[in-house]
Amino acid sequence: MGRQAMMVVGPAGSGKSTFCFTMQNHMLANSQRLPPKVINLDPGQERTEEAEGKFPFDLDVRDLVGVADVMEELEFGPNGALVFCMEHLVENLHWLEDGLDEIGGSEDEYFIFDCPGQIELYTHIPVLSTVLRKLQSMNITVCVVHVIDALFIDDTSKFISGALLSLTSMMQLHAPAINVITKCDIKKDTNLGGRERRPGFRAGFKLPPGAPATQVLDALAEEEDRAERLQAGEASEASEGAFAAADGAFAATGEGEEEYLNVNDPEFFNPDPITLRASVASQSIPPKFKCLSESICGLLENYNLVSFVPIDITDEESVDLVLMHIDNATQYGEDLEPRDPRDADEGDDGDAGDGVDGSGLPF
Repeated sequence: MGRQAMMVVGPAGSGKSTFCFTMQNHMLANSQRLPPKVINLDPGQERTEEAEGKFPFDLDVRDLVGVADVMEELEFGPNGALVFCMEHLVENLHWLEDGLDEIGGSEDEYFIFDCPGQIELYTHIPVLSTVLRKLQSMNITVCVVHVIDALFIDDTSKFISGALLSLTSMMQLHAPAINVITKCDIKKDTNLGGRERRPGFRAGFKLPPGAPATQVLDALAEEEDRAERLQAGEASEASEGAFAAADGAFAATGEGEEEYLNVNDPEFFNPDPITLRASVASQSIPPKFKCLSESICGLLENYNLVSFVPIDITDEESVDLVLMHIDNATQYGEDLEPRDPRDADEGDDGDAGDGVDGSGLPF
């Protein structure tokens, strides 16, 4: 199985530490998985004593260098102190290697790295990419998990910024990656505004899962035509009935349709470029910012790399789905040899008189 890890990155306050310990507890509950170790790589980590006692780190970079100490001794500001600490870590990567060997020390291990939230650590200076290269040189297969707060991306412009940030981390870190939207358990209980559903589009509008490209384009064209005719007042009851009776690609809601998207709507996580551009066009912002937002939408569409997976830490199936995506990225367990169930049965029933020892193997 080898040594594997997930490196959790994302903006400050997006729930990285909560995500790390949620994944650790979920994996510990499964006896067939490797017990993960959580490593803190954030020198500015601030937690309560209760949290430190309840969810301790197996390895903590603050034992090497901390932001508070650097601010006091060198009179740096918070961001400058963090950059200094991370550069000090890069200069002393032997500390990280020795620490991982001490808490692990076997061929089959799993690590979860809780990283700092400052974006400049992987855009302006190659700190996190250097740490990642070091882990890979230690034969650790790493999956980068970029997390974004569901409450932060309510606004269309912020969602575009978050998607661009995810794309940036994927391009800079050069490792298998998934993008996760956190705090869905909080967002699902609120509906106080956010990204508006595109005018004329029905709630629940979504593309058929696994559909071929031609069917996707046809479905989008039909819904686009319907939305335009609704806005122009040209849609008849007959045409509405025809659209409603389509092959199930879309869901009609009838009366009381909500104006805003929420986490129970597929568009909230992975809106199509048409929806994003339409939302930007409807905003009362200066034309030059509209052009910039539309250009970024085009960039995201051209790369076609960014998609999001939601996580609700109160839902075990949701946590398991995210872990499944991470396992798929790192090919977790694919090198294991399949076991024959009959071997286990023989091991349970075997005894010395049958010429079989307690392990089920002949002696």
